[in-house]
Order: sequence, then C-alpha cells, then structure tokens
Amino acid sequence: MKHRRSVVGVVLGCALSGAAAFAEEGAPSPLTAAELQQYRELSRRIQADYVDPVDDKRLFNACLVGMSHLDPHSDYLDAAALKAMKTGSGIAGVGLELGIKNNRATVISAIEDSPASKAGIRRGDTLFKIDGEPVVDLSLVKVVDALRGAADSKVRLTILREGSPEPVNFELTRKVIKLSTVKSKMLEPGYAYVKISAFYDETIEKFVAAMQALDKPGELKGLVLDLRNNPGGLFAGSMALASVFLPDGAELLNVTERRYGKPVTVQYNDRDLRRSDARALNSYPSGIKRLKTIPLVVLVNNGSAAGVEIVAGALQDYRRALIIGTPTFGKDSIQTLIPLGDEPEETALKLTTARWHTPKGRSSFPSGIAPDILVEVTASPDADDTALDRALRALKEQNAAH
Repeated sequence: MKHRRSVVGVVLGCALSGAAAFAEEGAPSPLTAAELQQYRELSRRIQADYVDPVDDKRLFNACLVGMSHLDPHSDYLDAAALKAMKTGSGIAGVGLELGIKNNRATVISAIEDSPASKAGIRRGDTLFKIDGEPVVDLSLVKVVDALRGAADSKVRLTILREGSPEPVNFELTRKVIKLSTVKSKMLEPGYAYVKISAFYDETIEKFVAAMQALDKPGELKGLVLDLRNNPGGLFAGSMALASVFLPDGAELLNVTERRYGKPVTVQYNDRDLRRSDARALNSYPSGIKRLKTIPLVVLVNNGSAAGVEIVAGALQDYRRALIIGTPTFGKDSIQTLIPLGDEPEETALKLTTARWHTPKGRSSFPSGIAPDILVEVTASPDADDTALDRALRALKEQNAAH
C-alpha cells in the first residue's frame, strides 16, 4: 500500500508546491515556472472577477476535484459519496446503476422497484441532461451527485436511447434506495439459485448466509449464480466470490499497477482476500468445499460489469462454470478508495490504480466477457427467464452426463 500513499502525495503536491513535488518523486514532466505563474494568475483572476466571492478553501477544494478527475472513474468523494460507495443504500435518488460507455454516462441497470425502473429507463440508455443541464463533461461521481437530492423531490432526465430518433424525457421522484444485494431460492429440489446485484461490504457474508439456508448436504445438485445487471462494486468482494468456486490457491486474476513509477503485474489468489470475506467463507467450510465441485452456471448480460467480469472471466478460464447470456459491459480498470482526512469516513480519493486481466491474460475491455452460450435479450419482459430456463437445463444435462 506504500506506493498508493505516494501517489496521493504527488497529486496534493501539485497544488501546494508545484514543480518541487514532482522533482522529488522523479516524475518526467515537472511544472515550469511559466506554468506555476499561470496557476497563480488563474487563482488571482477567479478571486477578483468571479460573480460570487471565492475564498482560498473553496478554490483549494475545486483544485482537488479537478486533479482527481483523471478519467471517468476517478474522483474526489465527500463523506456522503463515500458512504454511498461503500454501502450502496440509504441515499435518496432514482435507482440507476451507471457506467461509462463510449465516454458517456450509460445505464448499466435500473434497480428493481426504483423510480427509474418504474418509469421505464433501461440498460443501454445514455444520460444526456439532468434538470436541463448537459452531463457530457461531468465525471461519473458528479452525475450521480446530480441525481441525488432530498427524498420526494423531483428530477428531470433527458435520455438518449438507441432506436429513438428524439431524446426521451422523464420526470422522476427521488426515493431512498434500499438494496438487497443477495437473493436466493430453490428452483427445483437440488437446484439452487442465488442472485447478487452488487458487491458491497457485506455481500460475501450475505452470500454465505444464503447458501447455508439452501444447502443441505448431499442434496445440492447444482447452482445458478445470477450476476445480470450487477455493475460491480468493491473489487475485494468479486475476488472472494471467484475464490469460492475455484481450487485452493488458484490464481484469480492478474493486476497491473504502478509501483514507484513502473508497471508491475501482481497475481492474486485466495490468500489475498479481505479479512472479513475470509472469515465469512471460513465459517462455512464444508459448504464451500462442496461449492468447488458442484455443477455451476453463471448468468451475465451487458449490464454485468467490472467485478462480475472478474468472476466470469476466472471461472471461464478454468472451465469451472458455464457462462450463459450476452457479452458483459467491458470494464477492466480497478479503483482504489484512498482516505484523505484524519478520519477514514471523511473524504476519499477514488483513483484508478490498476487494470486487471483474467488468469489467462484476457481483458474485458472493450468487448466484455463473451458467454459460452449466447441467449439474446429481447423486448419481452420474460427474456431473463429464458436465460434462467436455459441455465437450469444445462445443470440437469451436466448431472445426467455423470
């Protein structure tokens, strides 16, 4: 983690001491005297001529936001945004999971029973305006911030939709979004179904609890793991889920990051799991042992992104699971939450620190993870059930073959 803290030092040093900070870290492009003068002149003109008073603190905060926005996934998070990032709940909004596709804020999924899903917003829609203001140049965090507001307040969205000649307008009422990240049931005797909608702090604990409720020794014949419309979330949770189904010590993914200015590739396995996830898995040892061998089908679609692609890619590389659905979203970068204040819950930098590849070196960017069996999504509301039916049939075929 030392190299990540040094990255933060370089970034903050840009605002505080300019060229000297970069020279100390050995960066290839130190700021020139003319560039430093330009920064000082910009600060002076803003404070002198902006329509409202601007003090040094506000200017400094604006500098932090600007420096952190190095790509669509990196940003400066205040306390509210940081809480939402970690828990995914308790925020008044419209219920959209967003990602960046073709440099635009694109709907990965509309959360079930949310204002967005009830209004008919669907995956693949592109956000064009919020309350009449274009969002093209906003970072993803700023788009999400604009969608939030007081519970029961109104927000107007303008959507670009494939096949629609004109933008589509919606007026939504914000609600507090409560997510249930893990849902489970028995499809038929012996065949279990678990849907994971996102990877948050307690997702693996909830997955273990769901499997403990479903798993009866000697009776579980197969599992459908539904990761459709899962936008990802915390990297640690996706890595832990992949480890559940693979042999002990198996490589889960390769991560390429910078250490002291140089690219380094690191291999991750189950010894690198977060402590809370490892404890949850260790509380269910006999069940986890069974999950490493039972027939497994994973459902994905173009709303499955990031962490889901880590899971699907690893399981596909080892031929451990049959992947059914449509190609996934296509996001191969990893963001790290780096606390900035004295208290860990105050503010953080969400920074792209790495890119990942599957154990066999495949990237999900830009085309996503291709399924083993393609089940096209149609306009029918029962399209997802078609994929689920195909998954159950595949599990029965695997058992029959044995």
